[in-house]
Amino acid sequence: GSFVINEGYPEKMEVRVYNPDSSKRAMDKAPRIQEVVLEYRKVGDLDWNTGRTIVGGTEQNINFADGNSEDPYGFSAVEWILPTEESRYEIQVKTQCTSDGPPDMHQ
Repeated sequence: GSFVINEGYPEKMEVRVYNPDSSKRAMDKAPRIQEVVLEYRKVGDLDWNTGRTIVGGTEQNINFADGNSEDPYGFSAVEWILPTEESRYEIQVKTQCTSDGPPDMHQ
């Protein structure tokens, strides 16, 4: 999706993702998932940036599969520190997996 950041926009935005396999396991328990990250870029840019959040007073990359943010219903919410430059942005959620384990995560 895409969105616009204008002057006066809040510094953070809650971003929520859903684990469609939550009835079987949480994202952090899936054998091949290493991380589930939020990425963003200005519309027209080629390179993606990794979204950041604050956990325990420390700024770090967003990882929806960190074992701390997924609720019992499969939703994971994180406060994303928004880019400071006024522009139109695209966002995506990307899953990083290992090549080990079964290719079918629904087993």
